[in-house]
Amino acid sequence: MIVVRLKPLLSRHISKEQFGFLDGRQIHEAIDVAQETIHSIKQQKSEGAAVEIDLSKAYDKIIWIYIHMLFTHMGFQVDFIN
Repeated sequence: MIVVRLKPLLSRHISKEQFGFLDGRQIHEAIDVAQETIHSIKQQKSEGAAVEIDLSKAYDKIIWIYIHMLFTHMGFQVDFIN
């Protein structure tokens, strides 16, 4: 139910760098972006670093007050947030 209510609104509030969970965007596209970035760094002979972070635990905890404040800041109505 939450996904159905949020889906039409997400694309307006989530950056273009977010790939998963949005219509028209696929998580595997992030691999292409990472490869292009690394290729550009190598071509320009720039210094750079790549860091892989395991976010599997990121979804274990939700700070609900933060979610509420974020949605409020984004202009969602209290009825919608609740």
